Amino acid sequence: MNYLKSTAIKSAPGIAIGLVLALSLFGAAAPLRADEKGEVIFCRGLENWSPVEPAEEFDTNEISVFFKSPVPFGVMQMTLSIYGLEEGGGQNLLHREGFDVNPEWDGWFISDLPLPETGEYLFALNRPDGTVIASGAVRVKEKKTDEPIPEAITAEGTTLEAVFNKYLGQTKQ
Repeated sequence: MNYLKSTAIKSAPGIAIGLVLALSLFGAAAPLRADEKGEVIFCRGLENWSPVEPAEEFDTNEISVFFKSPVPFGVMQMTLSIYGLEEGGGQNLLHREGFDVNPEWDGWFISDLPLPETGEYLFALNRPDGTVIASGAVRVKEKKTDEPIPEAITAEGTTLEAVFNKYLGQTKQ
C-alpha cells in the first residue's frame, strides 16, 4: 500500500512535465505579443518558399499570398478572412474559411488567388480564439480574369526549419 502512494507521488511531477510537453507540441498556442504580429506578403508566386515579386499593388487581380509568423501557429485550425475595402473606410466580407494546419508551421501560402474586381483588399489570418496571426492590405489596379474567389481555397504550409533544410540540401548537390 505504501508503495502505491509513494509511486504516485514520485510520478506526479513526471506526469506534469509530460503534460506540459504534450501541450507545447500538440496545440497549445504560442502567445503572440503585439510586437510579434506576422506579416502578409503579396506576390506573384513562391519559389523555394521565397516570395517572387512582392508588392502592395498589382496590375492583375490574380495574386499569391504568403502569411509568415514569427512563432509557430501553435493551433490545428486557422481562419482566413478576405475583405473588400470601401472608399469610406468600410469593410465588406468577401470570403471566410477555416483551414486545418500543422501547429508547427510558421508559414502558409495561397497561390494564384483570383480577386473579383479592382480595388483594395484586406487579408486576415486568425487563430480560433480570434488572435490575429497576420493581416495586410493589397491594391488591385487591373482586372485580368473574371474568376470569382473560389468557394474552397487551396493552401500550403511549412516551417522555417523545413525551408532551411531544403535549401541546405539543394546547395550541397
